[in-house]
Amino acid sequence: MAISAYNASSVYNSGDEVTINGITYHANWWVTGTDPSVNNGGAGTGKPWTIVASSTSSSSSSQQPTAGPVVTAAAYSTSSVYNAGDLVSLNGLTYRANWWTTGSNPSQNNGVVGTGQPWTLVSNTSSSTGTTTPTIPVVPVVPVVPVVPVVPVVPVVPVVPVVPVTPVITAPTTPPLAYSASAVYTGGQFVTENGVTYKANWWVSGLDPAKNSGAVGSGSAWTVIGPTATTPPSAPTNLTAARVGANSVSLSWTNGGGAASSYEVFENGKKIATVNGTYDTVVGLSPNTSYNFTVDALNQYGASVQSSALTVKTVDASAATASKAIFTPYIDMGLTSGQDVVQTARQAGLHNVTLAFVQSNGNGGIGWAGTGTISNAMFSNGSTMLSAITGLQNEGVNVAISFGGASGVDPAAAATSASQLQAQYQSVISTYGVHSLDFDIEGAVQQNTSANNLRNQALVALDAANPGLEITFTLPV
Repeated sequence: MAISAYNASSVYNSGDEVTINGITYHANWWVTGTDPSVNNGGAGTGKPWTIVASSTSSSSSSQQPTAGPVVTAAAYSTSSVYNAGDLVSLNGLTYRANWWTTGSNPSQNNGVVGTGQPWTLVSNTSSSTGTTTPTIPVVPVVPVVPVVPVVPVVPVVPVVPVVPVTPVITAPTTPPLAYSASAVYTGGQFVTENGVTYKANWWVSGLDPAKNSGAVGSGSAWTVIGPTATTPPSAPTNLTAARVGANSVSLSWTNGGGAASSYEVFENGKKIATVNGTYDTVVGLSPNTSYNFTVDALNQYGASVQSSALTVKTVDASAATASKAIFTPYIDMGLTSGQDVVQTARQAGLHNVTLAFVQSNGNGGIGWAGTGTISNAMFSNGSTMLSAITGLQNEGVNVAISFGGASGVDPAAAATSASQLQAQYQSVISTYGVHSLDFDIEGAVQQNTSANNLRNQALVALDAANPGLEITFTLPV
């Protein structure tokens, strides 16, 4: 394993080793910006770094292994729970636990740190005393002019017997995602692998939950939740009408329990929509008319019973026309304050917001403030744009998404065809489940006749493909 000089701006994964001021350190988990010289300790101490050895620049000397403290290796038991650093004895050999583990036979599941195995073979077990002086597999430190490799010895932390604590297991309220080694997960997300559900303890990517999980506080990237649900979810609760117009009703509800992958919306007993979130806007209704709505929840094992029925009467057309004007303030989602949009809207008592601005990302696609893509938009605190918009919609706030703006590149100015531009607009509707789009025509694009004509062509087709879609323009005066 290559040992690099520590850099405060670099990102290190579990198992990476760095050197600083002549000392080599081993990363215990994903870490960045945390100085190893002041944030180190043995496994189980909660520190992100462990001291491996002192480096040497001598060209003619070598560092001899130093025996660690004598510790007792308990006889291995398949029913016991072991924490990182625990030593066990099995068939005359001693093994050290690399992380929280239970039921994994050390003789069949061992390897040095970084190989993904829960155990490391330490040494033969003494038959006379039942104790062992572990010899830890080490990585040579290469001097500037190497003659004899320097073999550092990893200090062994004495094992302090502990009483296993059963963690409080919180089941996911939404279906866990199928684990992917290439995906990025944030703290609190659930995944399923081989019939077991795991929860991410922090930002993690590329660490297999089956090999990197343990109890909360064990230093593992994942926590085992338990077997993945194999039954249909419970019926949704708290079905309410957040907004009622002459021709539309915005519904919201609460997950009733269990992992639901989607929901079905029923109007007067007839299914009219299947949605992923706990909200939906029903359009195409008649003014001054009563409707009955119910919702059920789905997962791969079936559908729940339907929720309690909600009766809603649309408003009179004349009353709707009289109250046409609405207040929908702009919120710049490119600023860090955008990550608090749900709390901001709640405190201000807003029923409508316009989130700005979606722009060309320069790579043939679109992104918020012209960066990234729509599908992976994320704030600096690790929360996602999708969760913010879903949070607003769950509270009955109508979300409009605005394209353009005075700075950046309007998508219409970068598109090569009306169909490409229509597909970009449609991706925003499909990703966020919105029914309102705004187009802020400012700056240089005002004089770009070609871009403005292309936008109009795309919007005609977009409107035909999305009944009930609201399209507004914001123009300088």
